[in-house]
Amino acid sequence: MERGGGVNGGDFVLISGPGTIGLLALQVVKANGGNCIVIGTSHDKERLNLTLEMGAMAVIDVEEENSEERLMELTKQQGFDVAIECAGVSISYYASKVCSFKWGCLERKLNSIPIFL
Repeated sequence: MERGGGVNGGDFVLISGPGTIGLLALQVVKANGGNCIVIGTSHDKERLNLTLEMGAMAVIDVEEENSEERLMELTKQQGFDVAIECAGVSISYYASKVCSFKWGCLERKLNSIPIFL
């Protein structure tokens, strides 16, 4: 996240994927004062609930609700400053890229690209 510009207090941050990397990213975002929203699927229910316990502003199961509408509602129609893709699948990367349209940046966890968390 440091390489992509970092997270500042008050930034809206989208984390796609509540796995190990997503949970770590949530901790870093919270430590930097960001407002974090985590998205996942119905297979991620337990981890989505865990992210709420860890301080996520909100969670969205993309299979159960209109995620685009809800994301805009949560960010007060502003969009995200940073989107962090942690699921490692192309649809998640695309969704994170589309959601980071507030002149923000997109971080993607790849083995070949170092991301400084």
